Amino acid sequence: MIASWTKPLLAGSENPAAWPPVQETQQAASVVQTAPEAVAPMPAAPSFDPEQARQMALSIDELRQTVGRLAATQEQIASHLAATQEQIAPEMTRLQAADQEILVKILVPPPVSRPAAAPTRKLPSV
Repeated sequence: MIASWTKPLLAGSENPAAWPPVQETQQAASVVQTAPEAVAPMPAAPSFDPEQARQMALSIDELRQTVGRLAATQEQIASHLAATQEQIAPEMTRLQAADQEILVKILVPPPVSRPAAAPTRKLPSV
């Protein structure tokens, strides 16, 4: 709003006919005069409470200890999982080999055996 009434003042400062009407200028001046009252005052800085600071320091120490315990627990879990994977790996290999043997037996038909040839009969002589 201020820019809208200051621009014509600067642009037409040589020519008084280009100046805005007095009423607009007075309204703008009243806005400028009342503007500082509309701004909220700055709140006072809070006072330092040593007891509150001590409690915050204790809370931070407790939080650090909790984080340390969680990190140790996470390391234990990771170690346990690694050991379990090492135990499972050979069993998985054995099961995969057994699986392959079964598939080979199912997919490959057994060799076809030929029946023994019937003995040939001699015809009686006439």
